[in-house]
Formats: sequence, C-alpha cells, structure tokens
Amino acid sequence: MNRSIRKSLSVLLAMLLCFASCLSLSVNAESPENDSDEGKMNLDVVFVLDASGSMLSSDPSRIAIDAFNLFTDLCDETCGVGYSVYTHKLKASNPIVSLGDKKNLKTLRKNISNIKYDPSGSTDIALGLTKAMNIHSENKNTDSKRKKAVILLSDGNTYLKKSSRTLEEAQKEMDSTLNTLNDRNIPVYSIGLNCDGTLDKTELEKISDTTNGKTYETTTSDDLISIISDIFSDIYRLNGTKCEIQEGNVTINVKDNSVFYVNVIIQTKLSKEELSPVLTSPDGKKVSLENNNNIKLTSTGSYTLIKMIYPDSGKWNLHLNKANSDNCTVTQLDFYQIYIKQQINKTAVIGETVKIESSLNDINGVVDDYDLLKTIEMTAIVNYPDGDKEIPLIRKSDGVYTGEFTVDSEGEYTVKTKATSKTFEKESNATTITVKLTAD
Repeated sequence: MNRSIRKSLSVLLAMLLCFASCLSLSVNAESPENDSDEGKMNLDVVFVLDASGSMLSSDPSRIAIDAFNLFTDLCDETCGVGYSVYTHKLKASNPIVSLGDKKNLKTLRKNISNIKYDPSGSTDIALGLTKAMNIHSENKNTDSKRKKAVILLSDGNTYLKKSSRTLEEAQKEMDSTLNTLNDRNIPVYSIGLNCDGTLDKTELEKISDTTNGKTYETTTSDDLISIISDIFSDIYRLNGTKCEIQEGNVTINVKDNSVFYVNVIIQTKLSKEELSPVLTSPDGKKVSLENNNNIKLTSTGSYTLIKMIYPDSGKWNLHLNKANSDNCTVTQLDFYQIYIKQQINKTAVIGETVKIESSLNDINGVVDDYDLLKTIEMTAIVNYPDGDKEIPLIRKSDGVYTGEFTVDSEGEYTVKTKATSKTFEKESNATTITVKLTAD
C-alpha cells in the first residue's frame, strides 16, 4: 500500500473514531491475543517534580517544565500524563489526562507552567512518589496492556527540616511505595540535579533500582532535554540518531515506509524565529511546517521539536538558520507503529516439535516492507526449565517468520518473540505452553 493511501486511511480512521465518540457509540473489539501494544504507544506517565527552595538555583530557567512538555510532545494521543509537585508537603497534582483530550491537556500544561519553586520548602521525596502511585491507581482509563512509568526530578535528598514527620516515617512510606510500584510494574526514572555537588545519588539509585527504572545525574538543568529524550527511548527501546549539522543543514534519513513518527529534537537556546526551519522532502519540495496535518512544530525556550507523521522514505533536508554544532544538537527518534503477532499451540506432549509463527503487523496486517524486514533479526525466547534459549526465526516470502523447538519434559514453557533492528526493539507478550506426558 503506497504512502498517500496509508495517510488517507489514517486520517479517515481518526475521523471515524471521532464520529463514533460524538455519537457515544460503544464498540467492543477483541485484540489479538499475543499483541504487546498493537503498535501504539499506550503509555501513562506521572511526573514527580521537586519544588523545594534549592531548585531556584538548580533550575533557574525552569527547564524542568520544558522537559515535561517535551515528553508529552514526543508521545502520541494514546498516551496519558499527570503530575505530582512536592516540597516537605504536597504542593500540586493533576490526575492523568489523555493527550487526545486537547482541552484538558491545555489546562494541565497551563497549570504546571504556573508551578513556582518554594523558597521555604524542604524535600520529602516519598510524599511526591506516593502521590504519583495513587494517581496511577486512580486512573480509570487504563488496563494491563498499557505501559506505565514515573519520572522523578529532584536536586536533593530527603530533608525534613520543616516537615511534621520524621525521617524514619518518610523512609517507611518510601519503602512501601517502591514495593507497590515494583509489584505493579511501574518503573521510576530518577533524574538528579547535582548543581552544587551535594546530591547523594544513592537514594535515587535505590528508587530506580527497586522499580526497574534508570537513574540519571547531571550538574546542569541544560541536560534535561537530552535526558528526557533518553528516557523516552528507553521506554520504547529506540535508538536515537545524532544528526550532523553542516552549514545549517541536517539530513533526516527515513529508512523505510513503515516509520510512523519521526521526532526531530532540536536542543538549542535559539528561538524558532532565529532557526527559521525549512524542511525539504526527498523529492526536493519544500514542506509547510504550519497548518500541516502530517507535520507538527513545537518550540520552547530550550528546544524545538518537529514531528513528522508517516513521512515518505528517503533523505529529507532540514535547514536551520544560525545553527551549528556548538549551539545546537539535533536528535532523530523513529517510532514504528508495528507490533509482533505470535502464533503457537498452547499444549504439547513430551518429545513434540513445537512450531512458531511470528510476524510484524500494523493497522493493515502483516508488514511486507522489504526495506524494513531486511534490517530485522527475529528470535523466539523459550523459557526451558534449565534456562532461556533463543531460537532464530527465518523469514518467509509472505513476511511471516518461522521456527521450531522440541519440548523434552513436563511442565510449563513460556515463549515470546523479539524483533531487533538498529533503530528499535520489539517484544511480543509471552505465550505459556503446557507440556504433558501424553495427549488427553
């Protein structure tokens, strides 16, 4: 299916969904059993922001607010976002709002932009994290298939000089909250602003390690934009590309026609007006960055983002006036709206050869884009009683990957398929196979 037809179908699908919503129609559709995310982002994230007095010097330009906005800009409309702001007491919070709800999202962004760092505030990280956990718990528009995360930003350690509770009480709450987040598979990505060299990274590492997240440390808030980009990449297992800037020109290479989004993150102090971005398609035509359904341009004081939706494959040129490698960093993040569909029998007998069929799928069915498929390695990970084994899968002409393995003992085996390329990694949900001595 060519690109223009796919774009038209995408727009038509969005119109139909909107029409159905307006009529308050309820449609139940069964998702493929082993699809991990159906190719959509499907993420709910809560930001936890330290608003204590020391943040006035750690983040004087309030880049933390830009970092929040960047993350929401990188996501699609299937995602939701909320926040919790704390000092030694809870300062502000917002329940998770769908990015597709433009009215409420606008209000949320306005509210967080009005957050002020409190000169008299000390720091109770547990308080902010517990509120984030509760925001996730109270989110009614969620299910087990959706990804969930917490992004914590702080410039210090728990410090309760003005709090009504003790350090021991705060620590007890912290341990309980981290255990609950871990049980619910909600990782915490911790960002430590160590501007004055006093940050004890140990506390943040404990928070992230307990919940299977990651910890970042920086001495300047200027790094927050690149850190947020890295967190987004980690959640979706993407490999960003740093783009060279030569005489203000940047090449955006769209490798194949299966790319859904290309996020071009321009980290710079130059304004959108100073950059005067000009985007040229692979066929040499200038593309409008305003009032364009397939291009979205966002700019703040610390970044400019160009989101390209279903871009044609090939080499695009982006010209940025006054930009060079000293005052500007450009990162390209490709997001594929694809998922793995894995088919396998759920029962077997000892000695039987179990066959696996897996494919990359999008809204049109099995992906048959040769330029994409030739870059992908597909393997099945089988959890044997004595450990995991990887089974290479071979691609057939119809885009389906096949492989097989033998079961040699009773019990339950789990199988999941992993697709790996230079730009992304995808996994299917695991299928459990029950192996018996003989067939029933």
